[in-house]
Amino acid sequence: MRYKVKAETFAAFEAAKKVAVADAKVFVISDSRRTLSTGELSEVTKQRLRLLGAKVLPEQQYDGGSI
Repeated sequence: MRYKVKAETFAAFEAAKKVAVADAKVFVISDSRRTLSTGELSEVTKQRLRLLGAKVLPEQQYDGGSI
C-alpha cells in the first residue's frame, strides 16, 4: 500500500518528511504542494504524522485493486 501524506503548513511538512523518511520508502516529495508519496507506514508512524497535523490517506491509484 502507498500513502499520500499532506501537511497544511510548511513547518508541519518538514517535520512529516523526517518522520516518514525514517520509517518508509518515500517515492515523491513535493515541497510546493506539501505532499509526500510513501510506501507502507506503520500505525505508530501514521499516528505521529497525524499528531504533526498531516493527513495520511491511501493513494487510490496505487491501491492494487482491480480496474
